[in-house]
Amino acid sequence: TALEWHWYNFSSHTTNSQQRRRHLLVVQYTGWEDYYFNMTDISQTTNIAYAWKHRVDFARMNGVAYGSRKGADATYNKPYILKTVLDANLAAAKSKKKKSNTASKKGTSSTMMYDAVLVLDSDALIVDLDFDA
Repeated sequence: TALEWHWYNFSSHTTNSQQRRRHLLVVQYTGWEDYYFNMTDISQTTNIAYAWKHRVDFARMNGVAYGSRKGADATYNKPYILKTVLDANLAAAKSKKKKSNTASKKGTSSTMMYDAVLVLDSDALIVDLDFDA
């Protein structure tokens, strides 16, 4: 099954004065070559604007992770997306642990890439760009 990811890494543009409460990833997904695909082309514009405004990352996944290439099977993309993010977080944690054998006991720092994931269907729009999740 062919999957295609498009990443917008807006969190890397955060300045020191912009303290983020969480490391949020907004993911929108769709199948291939159907009306949901075209709908996502339209709906992602607002969702990318939200991610940019709040300096959180945005990703779009095209394709069907499990099942056939039918659009209805794209529903099962949600567990695949969450597993992908979890696996990336675990890999980042292992990498960070290897680099630092001695951890500072002054506070805790997250070894996770993302501590929250917002998964959006192809027709979902974030309408209140001022809402800070």
